Amino acid sequence: MLPITKAALSIGEIADHWSGELPPPWSWEKVLSALESAWWLGELGGNSGPTRLQRLKNMFSSMRQRDDLGIVFIVGDCIGPLPVELPDGSLQLDLRHKICVPSNDTENWDEAACGDAFHALAKTSSKESYPELTVGFTLIQLSYEEFNTWRTNRGYFEPKFWRPGEVSETVVKAMNELWPEGYAAMMVAQPTAAEKLPKTILKRRRPAQERIRRDLEKKAPEYIDAPGGKTCWSIAQILVETRGSARKFDLDKTSKALERYYDSRLKDRSQD
Repeated sequence: MLPITKAALSIGEIADHWSGELPPPWSWEKVLSALESAWWLGELGGNSGPTRLQRLKNMFSSMRQRDDLGIVFIVGDCIGPLPVELPDGSLQLDLRHKICVPSNDTENWDEAACGDAFHALAKTSSKESYPELTVGFTLIQLSYEEFNTWRTNRGYFEPKFWRPGEVSETVVKAMNELWPEGYAAMMVAQPTAAEKLPKTILKRRRPAQERIRRDLEKKAPEYIDAPGGKTCWSIAQILVETRGSARKFDLDKTSKALERYYDSRLKDRSQD
């Protein structure tokens, strides 16, 4: 169900959904390759699986002797595989990606010494060059913040499939069907009427509420802790009478102010 609201997704999940959104439509393999490249370059780190240095060490230990991959490891100052002369006199070149590593002893490797190897691997695709590691790459988890920062820096279009923190209308509708009492509305925080008002209006209302409180203390103390609601009108009449005015406009205005006063009182009590 889209958009996805999870805080983190695997690289495989991102490739699944993002591949159809990038213009022109990218294939799943192309999106995966772009994310792998960013991972090898250290632009993405993820929060699961081995680090890029650990993965490079594992690849060297298990793949250095293999000739069926799209990469070949070059140790130290070695020049790597030489062209092979064929019977017809032509030369057969080794077109595999050359991954230069500092030495045979992986225990002495560090990030700085393996910089060339990381950049070389960033030009590869696991699916083409070392397919048995593709599943491992797809399982790397990326947070939305990390992914979105990288995406912005690279200038890619903002994805529509991933919106952490949002609850889709479809989800809210389904929750309301399951909990008709309004549980969904409790789960999805909605701004109050007061929160929607401009700050200038709220500032003007504070003195009015304070004035109501002072008038109640002086002229109708028995109503200070009254529940409000239907009693607001009768309280408004008492206050207006003590002020010496019985104009309907003043009554209406005072009554609305009282309603706001008691609303704030009830809110304060609920937080105690």
